[in-house]
Amino acid sequence: MDQVDEMLDLDAAIAQLTERQREVALLVAQGYTQEEIGERLGITHQVVSEHWQTAVGKLREFLI
Repeated sequence: MDQVDEMLDLDAAIAQLTERQREVALLVAQGYTQEEIGERLGITHQVVSEHWQTAVGKLREFLI
């Protein structure tokens, strides 16, 4: 698999996430803590954790 195929697979995997899951994943990737993300998005850090865990599960399922 070449780099272009890998990017297409990643784009397709990300498309499977909800908007909120994508927001959380992007903020995690940028180095924000769950508490900071919660404050930024107006949700609790527990809800951030749920979105993050679901997003990671979906990405793993799609990419592996």
